[in-house]
Amino acid sequence: DLLKELCRDALVPVLVLPEQLVFTVGESCGMMYIVVNGMAQYTAQLPAGRGGGHPTLVRRVLQGGQWLSEAALWTGWVHRGELRTLSECLFFGLDAAKFAKVISSHKSVHSCAAGYARKFVEGLNSSVQSDITEAGPVD
Repeated sequence: DLLKELCRDALVPVLVLPEQLVFTVGESCGMMYIVVNGMAQYTAQLPAGRGGGHPTLVRRVLQGGQWLSEAALWTGWVHRGELRTLSECLFFGLDAAKFAKVISSHKSVHSCAAGYARKFVEGLNSSVQSDITEAGPVD
């Protein structure tokens, strides 16, 4: 069963104490992070728009049920900001390489995932890149 394989082979628990840096800008990313419980703050410097202006500092507080760095599942990814815990946090990390291995062993799911990945990357390439995707860049 696909879900059991993903949970067994690709999902890893990551427990982080309060006020700890989980990742920082420029680090290579090999997993998607899912916040199970606790609170963490994502901070990123977004570039100025096409018309010029100043870069924008963005801060987002993340809680249980939210995720970030989904792009790591679909393309090579480098963190665009930093994630720091505000309280003790439990994350599930979905390892991108192991996710790909499990998905590729299920033909129909692999085909569907490949289509989603193409649309996700197209959306990513046409927007300001961040570790956080709202509802995802896919229609």
